[in-house]
Amino acid sequence: MLLTAAVGALLAVLLLLELVALVAIGALAWSFGADLAGYPGAAGLTLAAVAVAGTAWFLFAAERPYFDHPPARLLVKVLVFGTAAYALWLTLSPAWSIAFLVTTVVVNAVAGMRILPAES
Repeated sequence: MLLTAAVGALLAVLLLLELVALVAIGALAWSFGADLAGYPGAAGLTLAAVAVAGTAWFLFAAERPYFDHPPARLLVKVLVFGTAAYALWLTLSPAWSIAFLVTTVVVNAVAGMRILPAES
């Protein structure tokens, strides 16, 4: 029971990190788009960046990806979380970026462990 609660909490933290990554990518795209083309350009670039990151995540890095290819999964995770950390570095502060990266690495390392037996 306690282990199940811990796994549930871990999955909730993973989901939160993924959502923070998408929001950070969107904020960075909004910032670049507003500088380049004003608010209409910012909205378009934001939607495109979040759609590309979300689609790549869905196809390769989700819990049950459409294409189950481990090197692609690792590459997409590094690209999405790395871009999010860069976005946090630019939009908030380096401290938030480092905290996000450390949390992401630790939580993904723990989530990668096989704690529970695989279900059939």
